[in-house]
Amino acid sequence: MTKQATMVVQGKQVNPSVIAAFARRVESLDEVLSVWANAGALQLAQHGNINWLSKLFDMPVLRLKSGDLSKLGAEVMRYISAHYPAVKWDKDNGKVCRAKVNKDSIQCSHFVSLTAKAGDENVVDQRNKLWVPHGDFSLTLVEFRNLDRTNEKDEDTEPTVAAKAFVKQVDKALVALGAARFVGAADELQAAADKAKAMYLAIEAQIAKDKAAGKVETIDADKAAELLKSGQAGKSARAGGKVEADEKAVA
Repeated sequence: MTKQATMVVQGKQVNPSVIAAFARRVESLDEVLSVWANAGALQLAQHGNINWLSKLFDMPVLRLKSGDLSKLGAEVMRYISAHYPAVKWDKDNGKVCRAKVNKDSIQCSHFVSLTAKAGDENVVDQRNKLWVPHGDFSLTLVEFRNLDRTNEKDEDTEPTVAAKAFVKQVDKALVALGAARFVGAADELQAAADKAKAMYLAIEAQIAKDKAAGKVETIDADKAAELLKSGQAGKSARAGGKVEADEKAVA
C-alpha cells in the first residue's frame, strides 16, 4: 500500500484526514450555494433585505479580480433570477440589486416555478410564467444546472440578429458608400443592391405583420428606404468606375 505522508503545503499541514475534509467541503459547495441563494431571495422578497444576497456575491468564488461575476457566479445569478426575476446583477457597480417592483406585482408574493404545470394547486399562470407562493425554489442549483444544459442542447443553434446591430452595420456601409470606399466588381455591387432591396421588402412585410398583430415596436421603414435608395445609387456610381478600371487592366 502506498504510504500517504503528512506534508506542509502553502503553510498548511495536509494529511489524509485533511484531504477527506476538503472533499466533503467541495461536495457540499453546491448545496451551500443553493440554500444560501434561495434564503437570500426570500429575505429580499419578504423583508426587503438584500444583505444575504450581497454577502453571497461578495464571496471570492463567485467573483473575478476585475469585480465581474465568475462563471460560477453567473450561474448562481441565473439560478436566482430564473426563480425571482426582480434580482439583477448591476455590472456597472459590481453588485446584486433588485429591480423596482410594483406593490401589486406577483413577485411580492410568488416565485417562478420551473417545474409546475398549469392547473396545479396554488399555481398562478401570469405573464407566460407559472408562479408559486414564496418558499423553496422549484429546483436546487444542481437540478437547475442540469436543466440549463438540457435547454442549451434543445435550443435552436441559429443566432438571432438584432435590428440595432443591423442598423449599425448599414450605417457603416452607407458612410463607406458616401466616401467611395464601398467597392466591388459590377456583379458584386449588383448583388449588394439586390440584397438591400430584398431586405427592404422583407422589413416592410414584417412591419405590416407587426401592425396587424398590434405590436408596438416596429422597424424604421424610413431607414430601410434610405438603405435601398443609397444602395441603388452606390451601385450605379461604383459599378461604372469599377468596370472602367477592369477594362483598363485587361487592356
